[in-house]
Amino acid sequence: MNKKFDNIGRFKRIFVYKTERGDNLDSIAEKFGTTKIIIVSDNLLSEQPRPGEMLVIEKPEGKAYIVKPFDTIESISGGDKKRELEILKNNKTDFVYVGQKLYI
Repeated sequence: MNKKFDNIGRFKRIFVYKTERGDNLDSIAEKFGTTKIIIVSDNLLSEQPRPGEMLVIEKPEGKAYIVKPFDTIESISGGDKKRELEILKNNKTDFVYVGQKLYI
């Protein structure tokens, strides 16, 4: 397991994973406690990975949170603008949607 120091002063866990037959983005994300958005972003994927493909897997900091109806990034962050940006950056997304898994 490697550790990478990000620019806000936290350690992130980084893995290299060789995909297996039957893997898909959802199953890989679940296996490593991350999200498919993060996997797609880190690996510049435009489709499901093929068996034998090497992927960089980044496990974000924080507790998993599933976005509920009427949640906004503002309500999730408690109205803290700095925290909003941190949550979006940590999850490599620009928006939130119902059912999305975020690490906060």
